[in-house]
Amino acid sequence: MGLLKKCTSTFNSILATICGFLISLIAIFMVIDIVGRTMRRPVHAVGELAVFALVMAAYMGLAQCEETKSHVIVDYFVLSFSKKWQRVLNMCSSFIALITVCILLYSVGMNALHSVRVGEYVAGPVLLPIYPVKIIMVIGIFAFLMQIFINFYDLLSRKENDE
Repeated sequence: MGLLKKCTSTFNSILATICGFLISLIAIFMVIDIVGRTMRRPVHAVGELAVFALVMAAYMGLAQCEETKSHVIVDYFVLSFSKKWQRVLNMCSSFIALITVCILLYSVGMNALHSVRVGEYVAGPVLLPIYPVKIIMVIGIFAFLMQIFINFYDLLSRKENDE
């Protein structure tokens, strides 16, 4: 499990770095769009590219967020229980997350496969392919699933008094 953790952590860091780059790219696209429209020379497809970058950044950042426990969590309810029951609730929620993300991965993966097969594009003055974004979504969800699995395994393998 140690090698899997290390490889997953490295991959998560790479995805998070790309995510940061994409967020910078969104800002650049928006500046180009605003300047172009101000000069009455709008640049076609800049808004669509910004949306693509936003979607990719959201999915690519999930795994790193899960790894570092940086996601939003409402634990007021869980903290009202004893340590033993907190552990049980965390196991249950982790298991539900694992199953849910498996279903999400399957669904998005099938949608991405369909998108590749039909060559799905965004209609407009500039045709932009959608399938690269969907493939990146699948990669991001897969990394997220791996991190949830690692966290779930760690939770199961921890002793009650280790927490």
